[in-house]
Amino acid sequence: MKLSQNIDSKLRSVCNELLEYLNKVKVVSRLELLVKARESLENQGGLTDEEDKFIVEKYDLRPDQLLVISIIGDTPYMMGCPFLHEETIFKNKLFYHSHTFSPSEADYGSAIERLSSIKLSQTAKMINELFSKAGYRKTKNDPKNRLTTYLKGDGKEFLSILIESITNAPQLFDSIPEGTILVVPTEDSPGPFISFYRNHRTEVAERRFSIIVVNVEDLKISPFLGYPSDKDIVSQFNEPDLVVRIESVWGEDEDSEQLL
Repeated sequence: MKLSQNIDSKLRSVCNELLEYLNKVKVVSRLELLVKARESLENQGGLTDEEDKFIVEKYDLRPDQLLVISIIGDTPYMMGCPFLHEETIFKNKLFYHSHTFSPSEADYGSAIERLSSIKLSQTAKMINELFSKAGYRKTKNDPKNRLTTYLKGDGKEFLSILIESITNAPQLFDSIPEGTILVVPTEDSPGPFISFYRNHRTEVAERRFSIIVVNVEDLKISPFLGYPSDKDIVSQFNEPDLVVRIESVWGEDEDSEQLL
């Protein structure tokens, strides 16, 4: 099965845009490539549900994943894509660049800053879409402190705070009201979440907080500790039973890296 002319044309256009972008930034993470591929596709009107399904069935990859694998992987699914086959770990993070370019420490520093910014902005975008689908709208927004108040037509209201890392959550507990929803992106490993769970789960329960984890790369949103009181929010989660599964595993002595 070959890609239709429409799919092929759009994906090649994305490759061209990514090439222009990579000529500027030189060094990128996998997540940055995924997000830029998604944005480029969206700017072109995206693919239809049928076209998305065709790609997933043919390659077992989403369109954005297909493009990124074509750039950094060994299989050039899409001809015309740039190739970044050089890998470097810098400050425990994996980055890609062309074999014709030798990155400096400043190049990696810029890539880390972009990665942090992308994770936060995409986390905010995904969680806003989830709350919107659950019937909520923003009524107050404090970008500096990443605090947002959401209101539903039936009068339900809650405060949400976006946190850069789960390790930063405990220092905020005394400054936010009970019932606050804390939103955090995934970490590079489950370690910080396991540590937080074992040290702070009682405090989270006592203050009626709920913590939601956003996986920007896999496009998944799941509960981590506690549940929001509104079932319309819970129904939007990709893995609504994750809280129960975490409790059954991380509440014991044995660690598991399969949950987050």
